[in-house]
Amino acid sequence: MPGRLQMAYRSTVALPPLRVAVIIHLLLAKSTQECRLTRSAMTASKNIHLPLQNEEPFSERSSWYLYFFERICKNLLDDDTFTLPFWQWDDSSGMQIPPMFNESKLSLYNCFHNPKHLPPKVVDLAYKGTESQIRRLRPHARHANVDRMWYIYNKVLKRKNIETQDWLNSSFIFFNEAARPVRVTVKDSTNLATLGYTYPDLQPSWLTCKPTARRNGLNLTKLSFNAPKASEVLPMKLEKPISFVVERPKKARSGQEKAEAEEVLKIKGIEFDKGETVVFDVFVNEDNTSPCNPCKAESLGSSRTLAHGHGKKSTTSRSCAISEALEELGADDFDSILVTLVPRRGVVTIGGVEIPFVPKS
Repeated sequence: MPGRLQMAYRSTVALPPLRVAVIIHLLLAKSTQECRLTRSAMTASKNIHLPLQNEEPFSERSSWYLYFFERICKNLLDDDTFTLPFWQWDDSSGMQIPPMFNESKLSLYNCFHNPKHLPPKVVDLAYKGTESQIRRLRPHARHANVDRMWYIYNKVLKRKNIETQDWLNSSFIFFNEAARPVRVTVKDSTNLATLGYTYPDLQPSWLTCKPTARRNGLNLTKLSFNAPKASEVLPMKLEKPISFVVERPKKARSGQEKAEAEEVLKIKGIEFDKGETVVFDVFVNEDNTSPCNPCKAESLGSSRTLAHGHGKKSTTSRSCAISEALEELGADDFDSILVTLVPRRGVVTIGGVEIPFVPKS
């Protein structure tokens, strides 16, 4: 039944010539150095350090990772029909470890898996990064579905790709099926037809499942009476839950305006140590975050950054769509919103916030 599968397979399409640059001289990362995708080319010389996994190009890096892994498998198996399966963990029917990993007679089975994670246990949507580090023993099926999220973003939601040239010209180094290091660019991964595969059109259940408000008709004036403005408290080190008021540039937008652009809460200047895992939650118009969970409209999600072991400072931003959330909360006519940040793990500094309108196409 479409959209109700745990595991499905990518489909191959006609593959046009792929533009790659062969790398002549290359130093490999140390085998003891942490790398979540593979032990690939991490340094080109002693003076040049290539980043492990920045947030911005992760989906494109993942696409290339899957592309080369699939081609290597085809080469080793001598089977051009081989395609990677994807684990449809974004659908309610797939939020358990798939059966193919639980069958003891299959090579994918691992007897050391923690039984607490096996079916009927479902994926923890409120994971806070507080458990001890674990190895990812089924990354390919999971990463393939991450790649499928980009396909849904483009083909189903009809959203616009990033057009920044610096981003499009960013490149990565991988080993191809001939065991040669090659350089590939982001711009060649934004169209799956270029990579030679596509995904079946399974309708995700979450497209029509919207979060509901924990409480309706909340009096924002009373709620934010004692809350400071964002400019009065930011920048600040996030050591405890903090609430502040953010002014909206425009309220009560028309249906056409909402269709053309998303109202976004952008948290800027998020500074942290890359050697430390950092997690904090974001809420809107919520004065009591304890009973609020990710299924409620007041919860805008979490900012999560995994430790990379570099010990260097990094600065990034986090954007949360708020148009639908404000409608559900009955706050679309308000001049401002109450934002609450709750630290969960690690040390982080918040530089500021703003509410821009981001075009949808």
